[in-house]
Amino acid sequence: MTEMTAVSGLGQRVDADEARARVRKRYRAEARFKAYGIGAIAFAALFLVVLLADIVTKALPAFTVTHLVIEAPVTAETVDPDGSRQAASLARGDYLKPLREVYQGFFPEVSGRAPRRELNGLLSSGAADELRAQVMADPSLIGKTVKTRALVSDDADLYYKGVVTDVVEEPGEAVATPSATSGEVVVTTSTPAFADDLAEIKAELSETARKRRFEVDRIRTLREGILADKPSAELALREAQGGGDATRITVAQNVLAKIDSDAQSLQAQMETLAGEAADFEARFKDSGGAEKLDEKLPSRLLAINGGIVKITSLAADRVEGVTLTPLKSQDAAQPNAWKLLTYETPETPAGSATSRSPGSRR
Repeated sequence: MTEMTAVSGLGQRVDADEARARVRKRYRAEARFKAYGIGAIAFAALFLVVLLADIVTKALPAFTVTHLVIEAPVTAETVDPDGSRQAASLARGDYLKPLREVYQGFFPEVSGRAPRRELNGLLSSGAADELRAQVMADPSLIGKTVKTRALVSDDADLYYKGVVTDVVEEPGEAVATPSATSGEVVVTTSTPAFADDLAEIKAELSETARKRRFEVDRIRTLREGILADKPSAELALREAQGGGDATRITVAQNVLAKIDSDAQSLQAQMETLAGEAADFEARFKDSGGAEKLDEKLPSRLLAINGGIVKITSLAADRVEGVTLTPLKSQDAAQPNAWKLLTYETPETPAGSATSRSPGSRR
C-alpha cells in the first residue's frame, strides 16, 4: 500500500509539472501572437503614413500657383474706355495689354507673330485678374505704374514646379568661345568638354532604339491577334451571302473591313518604328564626328555670356545651336562661367505619336 501511494503521488506531481509546462507554452504562444498582431498593425500604420506622406507631397504643388511680378503702366485709354472711372467702365478695360507689353519687353529678341504668340502663351488667360481687381478697388491707380502679379499658364506653372521635366546643370570645365551673339552659333572649347555628354547621347540612342524594337514586337503581337479573327469573319461573310441576309452581309463586311483597316494601320506603325530603330542604331554605332540633337532626344541648352543657346549638334569639343536669348558678347567664357542644361524629357517622347492602338483617341 505504501509503495502504491508513493507511486500515485509521483504520478500526480508529474502530471502537474506537464500541465504547468503546457500553460507556460500556451502563454508564450499567446504572447507571440500578440507581438505579431502589434507588429502587423505597426507595419500597416507605417505604410499608411508613408502613403499619406507621398500623396500630400505630390498634391502640395496643386495648392500653389506661379506668378510673374510685373510693373505695368495703367493708362486710361486702355483700362477705362468711357473715361468715367466707374465700375462698369473699368470692368470692360483691357488689362492684359499692358501686362503683355511689359512682358514682351523682357524678351526683345523675340520677333514675328508666331514667336510672340508662343511667348504670350506662357501667360494665363487670367493673368490680368489681379491688376483689374487693384484698379477697380482704387481708380486713382490709373495713370500710374502698378506693381502686380500675373498668373502664368498651366504649362509654365508645371515647369516651374518641376513636374514637366528634370533639369540637370553641369558647370563648364573648359574655356568656351562662341562664334556669334545671335542666330546660329558655334561654341568651341579648349578641351573635349562635351565628351561625356556625347557618350551619354550615344547611350540614349541605343536605349531609344531598344524601346522602338520592343514597341515593334508589341504591335506585331497585337496585329497577329487581330488577323487571327479574319478567317472567322470571312466565314461569317460567306454564310451571310449564302443565306441572302442583307443585314448580316453588311455587318460581316464591316467587321472584315475593320480587321483589314486595323491590320494596315498597325503595319504602318511597325514600319515607322522599325525605321526609327534602325536610324537610332546606326547613329549609335557611328562613333565619329558630331551628333545631331532632335526633338526625340533630351534637349540641351548652353548658358554662356548672359545668353542661351539651344544645341542642335554636339561633338566632344564643340556645339552648334541657335540662340534663344542673345549673348552679351563673343568673349571666351572661363571654366565655371558657363554651364550646360539638360532637359531630360524629350520634346517628343518615344512612341508618343506612333504607338496608339487602332481606334484610340487623343
